[in-house]
Amino acid sequence: MMESQMHATRTMGELIPAHVLEEQRVTLERRLHEGYVRIEEALVAGQDVAGWERFWIELLHQYEAVCAQLEAA
Repeated sequence: MMESQMHATRTMGELIPAHVLEEQRVTLERRLHEGYVRIEEALVAGQDVAGWERFWIELLHQYEAVCAQLEAA
């Protein structure tokens, strides 16, 4: 087991293993990429993407929080 996977961090009183945080980070990274591509395609098609952009920014904040937790682990 890698050293980083042995550590855990506490979130809202709950202990979250580093490997779970890493899985969340990878999932959020994939969703951010896919969302960016879809937003760009919708912009080219002339669609209103304001709601999509707000959601994408929420995902970005989640990603940043998970990354900060991993750094603290």
